[in-house]
Amino acid sequence: MKKHHGPLTYRIASLPTVVSLAVRLPIWSVIAFFQRAQSSEAAIKKRAYWTGITNILFGRTDS
Repeated sequence: MKKHHGPLTYRIASLPTVVSLAVRLPIWSVIAFFQRAQSSEAAIKKRAYWTGITNILFGRTDS
């Protein structure tokens, strides 16, 4: 998206994804806190959502 449409369009198109991840992150953070295991499903989801948010906001991509 960024390559063909520019950084502003990329940010606008990424907004729904960031909002979705930001809504889910606190929920899984609370669940992970009470499970207290780093390998629990909640902890893994919490890390994945946080990584997704930061990657989008800072423009990091795998390619």
